[in-house]
Formats: sequence, structure tokens, C-alpha cells
Amino acid sequence: MQTSRFEVDLNRPRDMAVYLRPEDAWGLSVWRSEPSLEMLQRSLSVYDNFYSSMENLLTRFIEKFGAVVLYDLHSYNHRRLGPDGPEADPAGNPDVNIGTGMLDKARWGSLVDQFKNDLREYSVCDRGLDVRENVKFKGGHFSRWCQSTFNGDVCVLAIEWKKIFMDEWTGEIYPGALASMRKALQGTVPGMLRELERLGEMKSTENPKAIQESLIRTLRERLLENKRIRRILPEGGRLHIDRQLPFLCVYRTPPAKPDYRTSRLIVGQASYLLASGSKHQRRSVAGLVRMIVQTLAPEFGTFLVLELWSRASEQGGAVNPSGQQPPEFRLVMPRGRVPQSLVDSCRLPLEGIKIRRMPAIVDLVRSGRVAPDHCSPLLTPAEQREFNCHVIGLEVNPIYFNRETGDEFPLIRRALQRELTRSLQQIFFSYMRSQTTQKPRHYLALGRRAVVKAVWNADRQLSEISEEYDFLLQATPVNIEAAWMKFKRQRFQRLPEFFIVLNPWIPHCSSRNSGRSPLTGLRIRLSHSFSAKNRMKWIPSCP
Repeated sequence: MQTSRFEVDLNRPRDMAVYLRPEDAWGLSVWRSEPSLEMLQRSLSVYDNFYSSMENLLTRFIEKFGAVVLYDLHSYNHRRLGPDGPEADPAGNPDVNIGTGMLDKARWGSLVDQFKNDLREYSVCDRGLDVRENVKFKGGHFSRWCQSTFNGDVCVLAIEWKKIFMDEWTGEIYPGALASMRKALQGTVPGMLRELERLGEMKSTENPKAIQESLIRTLRERLLENKRIRRILPEGGRLHIDRQLPFLCVYRTPPAKPDYRTSRLIVGQASYLLASGSKHQRRSVAGLVRMIVQTLAPEFGTFLVLELWSRASEQGGAVNPSGQQPPEFRLVMPRGRVPQSLVDSCRLPLEGIKIRRMPAIVDLVRSGRVAPDHCSPLLTPAEQREFNCHVIGLEVNPIYFNRETGDEFPLIRRALQRELTRSLQQIFFSYMRSQTTQKPRHYLALGRRAVVKAVWNADRQLSEISEEYDFLLQATPVNIEAAWMKFKRQRFQRLPEFFIVLNPWIPHCSSRNSGRSPLTGLRIRLSHSFSAKNRMKWIPSCP
């Protein structure tokens, strides 16, 4: 991209990218007349296209390699007093300034040192390079954007060269100096690769734990044929798609501290994906989601991806006066693209959740990054626009387990799962009615329909059990004739005694189940008397 910074500055925030006043451009008047709104929008579209392309490119590199080192090249003037004026003081103007003010030095510090040491081995204009860090420049908006967007997986080295390779007043290039600079930068690459490998930041392109492309192709064929999908994925993942639906719930397990309790909150949905959040799974999981969206979006005209994650323990949560935590959610929406109707249809069902009579707290957050901290976004903004897809995030405060001991509160977890399942179905119901051509009559119509094999097996076994057990026969006395004769001999003055012998059987310990002992026979005495209200009285007794 060859664009003058005086049209749009790609290293500034978007609202400051176009210089409108002299103070925005070091006192220079850039415009002969005030630019029109159309001109500004055209310049800002260049800005948006650049960042969208960079996000798409870097996301794919991270998914493939695990981490990226990016050389962000700049240059600066050092003869500001005129063509014949003195050079700026070398003490404050190194040949190469490395801007690392936005980097996580604990993670990337050794790599920065390796880069500086390698670069100092080269000469430009017959002199060794003076390479220092954060003297003239600490990095701009692009470095900051990379750090926040990719969770530190992109190591941006903002490399500011002093203009020793040209005459900064005439624009004449010194080819020998420029060639030496190119050679010096190329010479730092092997050291960067070795340091990345030493730090464990690189991953092999051959990933046996990833979701295989052949499986993704098979799943795509089943989706096109509207067949049910239930597949176990690597590292404990699972994909369930009941039928063609315009939504998908996603939960990615944190690699450092797996939280399988939270994953259970979405397994009641008709379309969900449980996957690992580890680095070597990112590319294949994103590819799987991309395939699902690309396949189903044309069927409905749009698609909704809702990703769920739990709040980090250090962030805490709200506490009511009684010391209990109410259900708390953070609804994360991307900036700009989400219609207000979708925002409302997501927020209102969540606000209707109550746990232990405490209403839910729902915070709405607009963010340029819709993903948990330990993962990169599932789809880039360009892909979302291409597929007409909406991606929203839902962060849950995990009130269903003790943060210190890890003990689960099963009643709270089940209550939250039940309430959240209903709320998510209502969200998907509203989305389908407002955004797609399909109009389901009720949100319960979006529940699971397919019956898995285990349910059929259980139903068959229960049917066989019911056939073995005849309640009428079990309740019929075995001494009817003898009891009547005795009752008659006693001139009907004493209550008759009836005896029932139960079969040695009970459902959970049927003789069919090996390893379980049937109950011994029971003899129960039943006393039958006629009171004033003709009630029957049953008195059980055992021998």
C-alpha cells in the first residue's frame, strides 16, 4: 500500500488519521480548502482496508505459526536546520531506534536484545550501526493495535532509521547505503527464528492434534445434506449440530486452567461447538467455524456466532448485601455492525434470568475484539462482512463454583444452565425472526430434536422392564379363598387377612443386570376394614 501520511496516517488512531488542522501535521497546512465529507470517507476507507487486511493476514499467521515478529519500518530526519546545517546530536539520534514501548518485555525482551545485537554486526556508510531502544520513538498506534488485538502474539519492532541512506532535502537515494540496510535487516531473520524456537513461541506446521481438513470436508457435506452432526474433536472437543440452523454456540476451554463446568452451560443448545483454546488448535477451530458459517449463511441469508467464556478469577464480581453473588453477564458486541434490535434481543432475555431470587446483572460492552483473552477472534471483520455474519460474546461470572477451592455448587450450576439455555433460545428465536427468512412460532422450536442412540437404548430397556412388571398381579392377594372361609367361620366379626407375595424384583437391581442381587420375597399383610366412610385400610407387615 503506497499512501502518503498527509492523506491518511496509518500509525494514528482512526479519529486522528486525517490531518485537518496545521497542529495535526507539525504546523503544516495540508489542505488548500477544507476537504469534503466524501474525500474524508475515501481516505478513511483506505485506513479501514489496511487494518482489516492486516488483521486477516496476522490472524492466519498466528494460527499457522503461533506467534509473529513484525518489522514496522519508519525513518526520521536528522538535518532539520537545512541542507548545509549540522546533523542532529548523535547522543539523542541513533542510526536505528527500536520502539518497544508497547511490547510485553517479559515475553519478548530477549528477542529484542537478539535483534539489536544482530543489527549491530552490520555497517552502513562504512560505519557500524548505532542501535538503541526507545530513544526517539517508542512505537505508535499500529504497535498498540497489534498488542491489543492479538493478545501479545505479535511482536512489533517499530524500527526507526535515521535518514543516512538519502539526502533528506533533495530526496536523492544513496543506493549503496540502502542495499546495506536491506542486507542488515535480512541478516537478523535467522536470529529471530532461533530465538522464537528457543522461547517455545513457534509451533510445527504439522499439527497432529488439530482438526483435520478431511474431517472438515466431511462435516461440510453433512451440513449441505441437512444431516445431524455429533463428532468428538481433538483434546476433548465436541461438535453437535442438530440440523441446519443459522446460529452456533462456541466455548473454547482455557489451556492454562481448563474450566469444563462452563462448557456445560451451552450443551443444551441444538447447535454448539466445544473446543480447546490452546495455540495449536486456533487455526483448525477457526477453520471449522469458518466452514460452518460459509455453508449455512447462504441458506438463511445471515448467521450468528455466540461465543461464551467465563470471567477471569481476578476480575471478581458483584455481591449483594447478604454476601451472595447474583448472576452476572458481560455482553460483548463488535463496534458498528450490530443492529440495535439484535442488541436489545440479546440483553432482555439475559436480564430475565434469576438465580436464588436474584436478578441478573447485564453489562453491554462495545469492543473491536470479540473473543476471550486467551484466544484470537474466530472470524475476522472481513470474513464477517463477506458471510453477513454477526459475532457476539457472552462473558459469564462463574458463581457456580468456589474460586479458591474449585468446589462446584451443583444446584446453582444446574439452575444457571437451565435459565441460560432458555435465554439463549430466546435470543436465537428473535434473531431468526428479525434477520432471516424463517419465522419459528416459538423459541422452544429451536431446541434439540434428534434423539441419540443412547436414548433409544434406554427407552428399549425401560420398555422391557415394564413388560416384566404387572402391577395388577403384584397387588392381587394369594389367599383369597382361605381368607373368605376364615372370615365366614368367624361370623364376619374379625377383619380378614390377605397376603401378597411380591416378585423378587426391583427396577434398579433386576436379575437381568449381572452383578446385582435381587431382593428376597416379601410377604405383606393387608387389613381391610369398612369404616363409616367406607375407606380401605392397608397395614403392611413383614414376617
